[in-house]
Amino acid sequence: RSLAILYSPLMRHTLKSMDAVVATSPSYTTTSSVLKSIPGNGKVRVIPLGIRDFSAEYLRHDDPESNCVGIRDQLGIPKGDFLLALGVLRYYKGLHTLITASNRINVPVVIAGSGPEQDKLKALSRSCGARNVFFVGQVSESVKRYLLTECSVFVLPSHLRSEAFGMVLVEASMF
Repeated sequence: RSLAILYSPLMRHTLKSMDAVVATSPSYTTTSSVLKSIPGNGKVRVIPLGIRDFSAEYLRHDDPESNCVGIRDQLGIPKGDFLLALGVLRYYKGLHTLITASNRINVPVVIAGSGPEQDKLKALSRSCGARNVFFVGQVSESVKRYLLTECSVFVLPSHLRSEAFGMVLVEASMF
């Protein structure tokens, strides 16, 4: 925040000099104080996030690497339903909330991915006694597709504006 005092004039100058500024949703343009302050009518344009070249081929998980037999055992995921959180483990993903709530969930919670918050999240899981939380680490594309296909619920408990829109939500909705 203290750097914002120095950074703000440079940011305003840069935005003022742009021919166009792209936002990812109409809602973001109306709720962002930065985007609302850009001079020049019509400078802010919306280009929604999405996944290009979506096809049934993307949904397949029958390649040799993701052979369903044994993947759950390899990852340590118990049989049956499970919740899945997937992505880079960052502070704004809200995974601490999911871990804290996991004791009230009667199914395994699988967290796939790695990142700067990994050690803190694992420590939180231990301190909460969250025995149903499974950290499976970074996974390949084919294993990711397998997890998205097999999970009962996908969850992205992000709680800060830093997560403007998680593309993994689009991926999960395809499955």
